[in-house]
Parts: sequence; C-alpha cells; structure tokens
Amino acid sequence: MGKNIENFRDQLGKLAEAVEIFENTFINDGDLEIKVSLDEGTFINLMENLNNGSKDKKCVISIGSVNFTFLKK
Repeated sequence: MGKNIENFRDQLGKLAEAVEIFENTFINDGDLEIKVSLDEGTFINLMENLNNGSKDKKCVISIGSVNFTFLKK
C-alpha cells in the first residue's frame, strides 16, 4: 500500500509541475480551471487515493491558482 501512495504523490507532483508551466504563461491572469473526464475505473481509483466517497461525480484538486476538476464519464 505504501508504494501506491508514493506513486500517487509522484502523480500529484506532475500536476504541480503543470501548474508551474501554466503560471509562467500568458494565461496566468487569475484562476485557471482544467477539466478532465475520466473513465469510471480511473475515477474510482483517484477517489480511493484521496479517501473521497466513490459516489461523487467530480473531484477538484487545487494547486496554486489552478483547479483540476476530474469528472466521471
């Protein structure tokens, strides 16, 4: 289980790198929202890693001025 959590943290680190890229472009004029549609299995895996209820239809991860909104297809 520890390996899975480390892997998930690595993935969050990649999102943080993306935020840094967005914050250094011309579109960094206020808050930014990125929407991602995920298949059910991937969405459930995300929710389990965040300890959220699997009945939710969306999940928002905020990093800096960027909101990543993950939606279940």
